[in-house]
Parts: sequence; structure tokens; C-alpha cells
Amino acid sequence: EPGDLEDDGTGDSQAGGAGDDMCGDGSDKPSLEDLFCFDAPQLTQGTTVTCADWNQYNQDLLAVSYGDTAPVPTEPGGLVLFWSLKNPTYPERVIRT
Repeated sequence: EPGDLEDDGTGDSQAGGAGDDMCGDGSDKPSLEDLFCFDAPQLTQGTTVTCADWNQYNQDLLAVSYGDTAPVPTEPGGLVLFWSLKNPTYPERVIRT
């Protein structure tokens, strides 16, 4: 029956049935779902992400810089937000530049 595990002859079992897909959306294309969304629109409105980098010593910490990338910036300065995997809903620290 479709959806049952089938043996492919290699000893590994696979979800079987012709045309079955892992996503369950009927698409043959692979896809990923977001696990985290680092977003603080009240802080970053009107700015663009200019750089993002993971901390090599504290690997659950992501530093992201935001700024106005227009040829003639309308907003002076920018932001650096430090996001943690422990709390992806709001940055751990905010630095205004």
C-alpha cells in the first residue's frame, strides 16, 4: 500500500509508493521549512541586512548588521542585533551605530 515501508534491495527501508513525496504537498521538488525566523520589525523597519555571522566560540549566537543601503541613505546609522537560538523571538542585545 502507498506509504508503507518498502525494501529497496540495499537493506534500507524507504517510504514507498510511486509518486509519494516526503513533504506531503504533492510536489516533486525538495523543500525546507523554517525552524527559526530572526525578525524584529519594530527595530529593523526600513533597513536591510548588510552582514550576518555566527560566533565561533558561542555557536548559538548570530550577529546581524542592518543599515540603509540606498545610494543616498535616508536613515543615519544602523543596528547590530545579536540573536540567540535560545530565544529567536527577540535579539539578546541591540547596538545602535
